[in-house]
Amino acid sequence: MSWINTNLARSIALFALATAGVAQAGTIVVRSNMAKLYPTGKVLPDGATITLKQGESITILDGKGTRELKGAGSFKTVVGGGATQETRVKMILGNQGKRVARTGAIRGTATKARPTSIWQADISSSGTICIADPASFAAWRPSADMAGNYTVTRVNDGKSVPLIFAEKVSTTLWPTAELPVTPGTTYRISGDGMAMPTTVRFVAMGEAPTGLETTVSEMMAKGCTGQYELLIDMVSVADEAPKTAGL
Repeated sequence: MSWINTNLARSIALFALATAGVAQAGTIVVRSNMAKLYPTGKVLPDGATITLKQGESITILDGKGTRELKGAGSFKTVVGGGATQETRVKMILGNQGKRVARTGAIRGTATKARPTSIWQADISSSGTICIADPASFAAWRPSADMAGNYTVTRVNDGKSVPLIFAEKVSTTLWPTAELPVTPGTTYRISGDGMAMPTTVRFVAMGEAPTGLETTVSEMMAKGCTGQYELLIDMVSVADEAPKTAGL
């Protein structure tokens, strides 16, 4: 989706190779600013020391969640986030859009509305959508002030089906009976308030997501940028990792 950048695109391929065949990744660098030693997509072992120079910052994802680290200083990655964090992560991964499940504050929501579940398709943005449960897949719109009428068209054969949102409702189930959520299928969406149509392409997750690191790594490899960016923000941890002694 719109959040992907050139450096991230290059690192996705390297990340996929680094994590191929690994059941659970270690600490993952999910955002990087000026830190050449820690590019986006880099995988670090649990318990590693991260050393940043003045002006460098990265966001890491590990067993505790996601944390933004800023230099100058050295920081330790962690081996687990405890039972409470594990429970929250399971709620986020299992939330198909019928309830809100958040861990920490979602950065950027003051200027841009975001879906309340990683398994909702933002119809206002084009991109690749990872699907875990096609039967309960939902569409989401940024503005819910009024009722909304949209049209979903399957690109390969032109079949179109209405997508209707009630007033004050931001989500609605995808019309799976008429347009199944099939991996590899591309849909075009147009309708109320949209300056131009958007296009979404569905891909399937390899298996039901259960772990934070493995879910993010698979979404990165498949190009589901909007979803893993949202997941990163949902599991952000307010407290910064402690600096190592002596620094």
